[in-house]
Amino acid sequence: MLRRYYDAATGEEIAEREEFIEGLTHDSFVIQIPRLRPERRTATERLLAVFGQHRRDERDGHLPDVDEATYPEEYRKVVRWPNVAVSEPDIRRTMEVGDDILAELEDMECQIAGKDKVIEENAGTLDEKDRALAEKDRLIAELRGSR
Repeated sequence: MLRRYYDAATGEEIAEREEFIEGLTHDSFVIQIPRLRPERRTATERLLAVFGQHRRDERDGHLPDVDEATYPEEYRKVVRWPNVAVSEPDIRRTMEVGDDILAELEDMECQIAGKDKVIEENAGTLDEKDRALAEKDRLIAELRGSR
């Protein structure tokens, strides 16, 4: 089934396809928070910006850096939700475990990148040795042929 995507603010059709949305078995409204633009064009986008990952508290990266006063009164309860969630001990522990896992994955990526570099360097060294051996074999064959 070919789905059509539309920008809710402008009504323009979006040509880009999203695998998750294409896999849905029903039509729906899907909001991809990481793809929200910095300029908030609709009331919905302004509200959802609270859940965006781009504005974080400098002291605690789990807390959103949101000025509650910039939101209408009817949105303020929703604006507080992320802070309330982070203050729950179980949720906080889950977030910290997630941070630990991400840190370990980053370390593993660095280790793999280092090993990949060593492999590339070793491959270059082997290529040089192969060329040197080929040249040596050529010289030996040349010397034998000149006798």
